[in-house]
Amino acid sequence: MAIYGYVRKAIDEEDLQLQMEELLAADVKQNTIFFESAKSNLKHPEFNKLIKQASPGDTLVVTQLGRLANNPSEALEFIELLLDRDIAIRILDLNSNIAV
Repeated sequence: MAIYGYVRKAIDEEDLQLQMEELLAADVKQNTIFFESAKSNLKHPEFNKLIKQASPGDTLVVTQLGRLANNPSEALEFIELLLDRDIAIRILDLNSNIAV
């Protein structure tokens, strides 16, 4: 069971260091962290790569729910997609784990 991190940069000026530090402190290895830039928000190519690489039983860790998606309906869509593939989600700022 692998642990993946997902960092999404919402605006060009945003510093990713804090998100990285939080993921590393949550035992996510640096080579399993996927980065999404503000310019790719509509298609989420890195999120799609992560989904293709992850296997049932793996966990996706994000620092905040807002780092997973652009809006609440998209977040629900992504969470359903992950859970349908038996991939757990850990949201650090909510101190919550979502699993099947």
